[in-house]
Amino acid sequence: MREVDLLVSQSAGEDLGPRLARLGPVPVRLIDGLHALAPNAILAADASVCSTEQCARLATAGVEVVVLANHTSTDEQAAYMAAGAVAYVEMIVDETLLDVLNRLAG
Repeated sequence: MREVDLLVSQSAGEDLGPRLARLGPVPVRLIDGLHALAPNAILAADASVCSTEQCARLATAGVEVVVLANHTSTDEQAAYMAAGAVAYVEMIVDETLLDVLNRLAG
């Protein structure tokens, strides 16, 4: 199973990372920036720290980007999906997020 790199704001990371690690079989690693992500990496990133432009560059480089939104927006979702994100989900640990990460980590 592939590891998921998690890039979120500091306050969200203090809560989200440990909760994901406890609830799902997917290994999660908190990272502090978008540097050094390998092709075929899985990145779950807070929309506030990964712009649509960054998402597009990462997707072009072969990174699978899951965008975590504080408040979902259809316009924002469309922009991220057009930029190459593989999923756009609300930033809460629930079955939707766990299903997406499990599917990608395989």
